[in-house]
Amino acid sequence: LQPRALCTSVSLFEAHVLAVVFILSGTLVFVGGMLDSFHMKTEGLVASFVLDMPDPTRKYGLVTLATAITDANPGDLGAIALRSVLMLFAFIIPLVVMLAFLMLWVIPLRKSSQQALLTACRSLYACSAYDVFVLALIVSRNEMGLLSEYLVYYDNVAVACNLVKDYLQDECMRIKVEY
Repeated sequence: LQPRALCTSVSLFEAHVLAVVFILSGTLVFVGGMLDSFHMKTEGLVASFVLDMPDPTRKYGLVTLATAITDANPGDLGAIALRSVLMLFAFIIPLVVMLAFLMLWVIPLRKSSQQALLTACRSLYACSAYDVFVLALIVSRNEMGLLSEYLVYYDNVAVACNLVKDYLQDECMRIKVEY
């Protein structure tokens, strides 16, 4: 059997539409990873005086979040590993999946090669975590305030923060995640 591109089994219009969809999907993953998609706002006395944060609102996207992980701990192997894993599974693999699907669609291959590439695409897609990153943003939007409140008022700084709350009628620290 002669090598044959999968796009030849549909009409020319359908072949072009699907190729454009793969290209646009990859472009959207790339641009979406580069754009700032959420911001964290730190409020309260700790943010104002102790942390000395001139701008309590920090903007992040997928790439800037990964960069911030290692900026906060330069040279820390754990931070470098976390950044690498985040970038690999939430950014690089989704881009490779779109490229592999496009190759599968337009490059003439033998049926066995197409099946092998399709299996590779399925495996890569199963490993990609762009959707996990988006889900984590949604959860953090709803739960970050509760987590920061728990850490401030019931963990190791509880005594100091409760004094601030009781005597100064101000929040010690509050973190909000917004889009």
